[in-house]
Amino acid sequence: MNEELVMLNTSFKGKKIALQNQELFDRLFKEKRKQSNSMLIYYDADCWVCFEELKKWKSVIPYFKKADQNLNLKFILFTEDQSRTVTSLEKINFPKSLVVYDRNNTFLKQYKHISNKPYNTMLLDKDHRILFIGSPLNSENLKEHYIQLISNK
Repeated sequence: MNEELVMLNTSFKGKKIALQNQELFDRLFKEKRKQSNSMLIYYDADCWVCFEELKKWKSVIPYFKKADQNLNLKFILFTEDQSRTVTSLEKINFPKSLVVYDRNNTFLKQYKHISNKPYNTMLLDKDHRILFIGSPLNSENLKEHYIQLISNK
């Protein structure tokens, strides 16, 4: 792990997610099962590069779901044109059930580090406390770290 990622995890680990937008919080955790972790992934859906990364996640999602079928996996998408984003998600056959729209970009305003793609993913325990921050998308080591954390719930 790089130094910035270590510092980020040191400062956030164990802190409880407390969103100022209760509606967003409810949408993120409404289907959450009591004893399961949550993985939150943020993207600006109006960013072409960010949207391309969503395609990559399609092959990674089953990997995490296999470790915990009850894992609450949510993609927080900020978009100024939700209908265009929905159409784009349909084109790549991305599971809409995993998407939560953040129209006011509330999540980014509270957790500024997520705008940096290497840090756009947060794993939370069943009580909404941060276990780990960092994108496992392009790192086998981080992917394995997430699997260990998810499996040890």
